[in-house]
Amino acid sequence: MAKKKFTTTRIVITILVLAVILYLVYVFSQRQKKSSEEGDWHNFNWGGSQHGGTEVLLCCTPNITDILQVGDMVQLDIGGCEKAFAQMIQDPSHICTTKTCVCRGDLTGVHEVVGFGDDSGTSFTNTGFRIQASWESSSSPTPSIVSGKFRKIGGNGDVKWF
Repeated sequence: MAKKKFTTTRIVITILVLAVILYLVYVFSQRQKKSSEEGDWHNFNWGGSQHGGTEVLLCCTPNITDILQVGDMVQLDIGGCEKAFAQMIQDPSHICTTKTCVCRGDLTGVHEVVGFGDDSGTSFTNTGFRIQASWESSSSPTPSIVSGKFRKIGGNGDVKWF
């Protein structure tokens, strides 16, 4: 009887150990899958007001719809708006030569993609995406400017919080 009990206990322990190992393999594979879904960094050169200043169009990345879909989560890294300021220096008619522009570093972080292209037409539909955020247009005394980089971190509302 004792030998039978020992054999049964050994089988149960073996099954439990295998279950734990399979669970750990599953968790590791899911973690790898999520990290591989994080995208490469892509640059954008400027932002513009959309939907009356409630959305921002970030432009220009070729074939943006191959990278993102509406509902995807993107991580923005604004930095110091280097490209926007460089463009301002090269263009004497740039709005920031006559007004005090504000670099929108506060947009750094995670945002949801809410659309593509210009809301008033077909411009930038394959090069620009929109996020929900307030924006001061060129008619403001302190227009917003932005440039930086982005990457996809989740699809259709699936956020990976850091």
